[in-house]
Amino acid sequence: LPAAVLCLALRPAAGRHPRSRGTSASFLGVPGARDGNVRKPKADRRRYVHTAFPSGLRVLAVQDADAKTTGFAMAVETGMFEDPPDFQGLAHFTEHMVFLGSEKYPSTNAFEAELALHGGQHNAFTSSDATVFFGQVDNAGADRAVDIFAQFFIAPTFEVSMVDKEIHAVDSEHKKNQPDVHQRLWHLLRSRANHESPLHMFSTGNLDTLKKQPESEGKSLVEALHKFHKRNYCARRMHLVIVSNATAEASLLLAHRSFDAMPAAAGQTCPPRPEYLDRRLYSQELGNLGRRFA
Repeated sequence: LPAAVLCLALRPAAGRHPRSRGTSASFLGVPGARDGNVRKPKADRRRYVHTAFPSGLRVLAVQDADAKTTGFAMAVETGMFEDPPDFQGLAHFTEHMVFLGSEKYPSTNAFEAELALHGGQHNAFTSSDATVFFGQVDNAGADRAVDIFAQFFIAPTFEVSMVDKEIHAVDSEHKKNQPDVHQRLWHLLRSRANHESPLHMFSTGNLDTLKKQPESEGKSLVEALHKFHKRNYCARRMHLVIVSNATAEASLLLAHRSFDAMPAAAGQTCPPRPEYLDRRLYSQELGNLGRRFA
């Protein structure tokens, strides 16, 4: 969880890719790493080293002498606002699917099995502007667990059989939320937002919005997953954090071993995340402000 919190803190404002500040240094052959450029409380004894890999991936290594396990997290600058109108809930569904096999590790339970072997755990969530994955594992299992984790962002397979199975898990999640009054009010308010803003779309997704309706129009959910991942899960829009009692240099080398296979980000293949500040969400003119719902 601390790694996930740090991931969220490191994300820049939408569309911005600031360069690291501070004095450049090279640690054990790790080029571009910077020490001392992360602001922290004076009482914080942890050491932070931040760098950007040649691919564009930003990495923060945290050396914590009190850490008992290795924590890792990735924040991706994409969320529900990037859902295509014809596949509402796709960002959330992509979060589910990347766990279920990759080209390097085809087994659908490779990650869970590795974590179970070394007392680990994991979770993930999708928000409007980010998707965050995080986990922790005993130090002895960190190398392989992080390597499997890296493949979520490099080459997930999105196998058809698993897509057909996991879509029912997402559908069940939506049905579980339906009786919840807070969820109902939240979705009601979103549905009344300006239809030129992505806020108005159905962000959770279900069997209808992700599969039945698109397929009735001749569209493929598997193809949509590959397209969404290729466009949005690109190096310059990702922020990796590793927290361990190992040295920061060792954590950076661990990250290099697993993430150097990530394709380099280019301007056309990895555009900055869009901003959505040019549209009013609610107004009297739009007719969605001042109405009462019962």
